[in-house]
Amino acid sequence: MDLVRHYRNIPWSGDAKYWYDLAVKNNFEVGNKPQKNAIWVTEGGKHGHIALVIEIYKNSFLVLEQNVQGRWIVSTRIIKLEDNMLFIY
Repeated sequence: MDLVRHYRNIPWSGDAKYWYDLAVKNNFEVGNKPQKNAIWVTEGGKHGHIALVIEIYKNSFLVLEQNVQGRWIVSTRIIKLEDNMLFIY
């Protein structure tokens, strides 16, 4: 969360799994297609997860994220496009 908020001006905090709904309530544009600098949101698990989209490919996208490889560790990974993905623009 701290990593994404460093790159994007987000007026809320809290568990990542609530970010998509908070974006809608705060009149942010949202959708299901990745865009560069969008926030990818997953709602699964105890807290959910957010990551910053930094590159778009044909059937995937590259994200910058934190805490996947260990607490406070910043990393990147390629995510395969799927139906019904959540993004905050």
